[in-house]
Amino acid sequence: MDFKFTGENYLRASGVPYTIVRPGRLGDMPKGKSGKMLAGQLKQGSFAPGSVSGRSDVARVCVAAAFSEDAKNTTIEIGADASQPPQESHEELAKLFVGMKKDGTLAATAAAATSSSGGLDGH
Repeated sequence: MDFKFTGENYLRASGVPYTIVRPGRLGDMPKGKSGKMLAGQLKQGSFAPGSVSGRSDVARVCVAAAFSEDAKNTTIEIGADASQPPQESHEELAKLFVGMKKDGTLAATAAAATSSSGGLDGH
């Protein structure tokens, strides 16, 4: 996990627009079978514990994030609620990102760590 977080910090410090999507437990199921997709931001702990998100539904969330200004420069945990009907449209999925906090302070911290380590390639 340390390498994953290091990579995320390099991405944040790069200046390139991004969205980091952290899915919980993944499953193989058809589109929409995960139920309603959920999104949140946590500093620690588990988001939507016990939920299983289908890979195709996670991909749909990633596509929606790519076209959403609300998702730009954020880190988002996603899960699913199988007891609720799934979002059918791109617009419904885009609502997941409304009100998400930007990673601004994390990017500044990552940039400082990157510059003190000699750059993105470690040299």
